[in-house]
Amino acid sequence: MTARLAGDRPLTPQADRHCIAGASVWPRFSTEGGQNPDVVLVGVGVEVTNEVIAASAILRNEGVRVRVVNVNDMLILGEEGLHPHSLTEDAFHSLFTKDKPVLVNFHGYPKDIAGLLFGRKTHVSRSRASRVCDL
Repeated sequence: MTARLAGDRPLTPQADRHCIAGASVWPRFSTEGGQNPDVVLVGVGVEVTNEVIAASAILRNEGVRVRVVNVNDMLILGEEGLHPHSLTEDAFHSLFTKDKPVLVNFHGYPKDIAGLLFGRKTHVSRSRASRVCDL
């Protein structure tokens, strides 16, 4: 078996914490570090997170308060106890808020995200899964 790594530098402490946590707010791309957002933009995957960062810049230029969250472990999204990695309700709300719109950019099936998020009581009323197709 041959293993190839994309880079030979070790992770920074911040990147290491992000990977262990499964998700984190990216303050650099958020309004005032992600405090008091009007909307939460979530990227699950590298390419789609780049799209979230671009959308964040556009929205911030229009005066919208944005929090950017990157998720690298989808299983954290599920209801507490569903999986060992699932976030507690408090940890979930610290990333996604209790009451703000959350837009998830994910290259996959909407039902995969919906199946995880719709188990969260505070998330059901503000969640909608849809599919965007490129022509």
